[in-house]
Amino acid sequence: MNEVAAALLASLGLSCLFYALLRYSSFRFDESRALILSLICLSLLPLLPLALFSEELQHALDLSWWQAALHESHAAETGAYVSSNSVQTTSTWYLYLEKAKATVAFWLSTFLEKSAMPMVITALILALWGLGRFVYSHLSMQAWLRSLPLADKQLFLEKQKQLLRKHKVCVLQSNKATAPFVYGRSQAKLVLPNFIYKLSREQQLLLIDHELVHIQRKDHQQLWYLRLLVSLLSYNPILRLFERAFMEAIELSCDRGVLNRHQQKQHTYSLALLECLKLSSEPLHRAVYAGFSDRKRGRAFNKKRFLHINDAPRHGHKLGRIVFVITALSMSLFANIGLASNTTALPNLQAWQPPIKKQPIQAYRVSSQFGVKQKIRNAKPHRGIDLAAKTGTAIVSANAGIVRIADDSSLHKSLGLAVLVEHEQGFSSLYSHMDSIAVDAGQLVLAGEQLGTVGSSGKSTGPHLHFELRRGEQALDPNTYIDF
Repeated sequence: MNEVAAALLASLGLSCLFYALLRYSSFRFDESRALILSLICLSLLPLLPLALFSEELQHALDLSWWQAALHESHAAETGAYVSSNSVQTTSTWYLYLEKAKATVAFWLSTFLEKSAMPMVITALILALWGLGRFVYSHLSMQAWLRSLPLADKQLFLEKQKQLLRKHKVCVLQSNKATAPFVYGRSQAKLVLPNFIYKLSREQQLLLIDHELVHIQRKDHQQLWYLRLLVSLLSYNPILRLFERAFMEAIELSCDRGVLNRHQQKQHTYSLALLECLKLSSEPLHRAVYAGFSDRKRGRAFNKKRFLHINDAPRHGHKLGRIVFVITALSMSLFANIGLASNTTALPNLQAWQPPIKKQPIQAYRVSSQFGVKQKIRNAKPHRGIDLAAKTGTAIVSANAGIVRIADDSSLHKSLGLAVLVEHEQGFSSLYSHMDSIAVDAGQLVLAGEQLGTVGSSGKSTGPHLHFELRRGEQALDPNTYIDF
């Protein structure tokens, strides 16, 4: 199974499992907003090994120092540096740039594989569809809110007015039979229905306090961003259920906040909510706001809510929630490890051999040894070995490994067309100034397998192969491992 399909299915499976545990647990886990958000994040964790836990990407990031080091050394040989400080600064920024490029390149190469395209295209279509619905609902709601007049501030107590000014809340009056609600991504807008004047003064203040608790906790912003995320991940329908559970949790949490301010008023608060349920109906374009009453949630949630209001507050089950999150995290990490284990591993080292074969005739000569200082390199020590040969002579891999770079742009321009191969035990080999390249990045090669042909690209005085061998960040003398 393709990595992309496996990750998407793993994420969907974890979402189903976590939601089932959330709903059918006896520990009232579904009343915790933080727990619900944690489970949403953990259910998406299997998507991350494609970029963060994959050996392929880790190798690419580990090799980014190659690009930085070679950029330094070859720029220095061409006189690009003026001071050691500028060298260090250039190296640091180049290293960060290459790490970012490696990350993006790995994401793209993984998701653009032919075997993954049907799954990726389907997910993108669903994401665009969900995002379109979200944007339409948002724009429709904004247009409707702009048509509403300002509400009478006489409804509010002085403390409530201070909170409204502090959070820069715009209070609007609606002639629709909607429940009071708060909406907005940046500036909060509190919408009050006309029927609020039919309620008693005490009920009015309790309902207004309910909305002010939402505003203080920024519930409207959290819900806005959560719905945007769920819309973009429309391939996973379970996230819609998590969104609904989150809405219920913020209402239960808000009820507790109101009752903490108004002790011994459970009965009055319940009557206020009940009257609001009787008088309200679903408004137009209600897809993106946090109203506290919702007929679509059914009688089950309303019954649960009234029981919750009149029940004694419970502060327990914190240990159970912690254990639940740790268990969920373990399961997500297990899925990550399982997905990452399918990546390509480095082949075992074989016997080292010259990058240009001598038989059946002498195909090359050593034109410059390791460590030699020459004028062309501004008297800097030679970090590799040069093998002069005719243009078009085959270049082969000195050992088994995986091709990490195969182009003329990733490394310093003085190297021209270059191939970088990563080997086991921290070894890496570089082949540059090539005339043509016969391999692609990510390809597995064996010792003696052709990588390209000898040329004179980049900064070169004639057709030859510049060959480097490193272990970690240390440049090695190729003569130590290969009989030239």
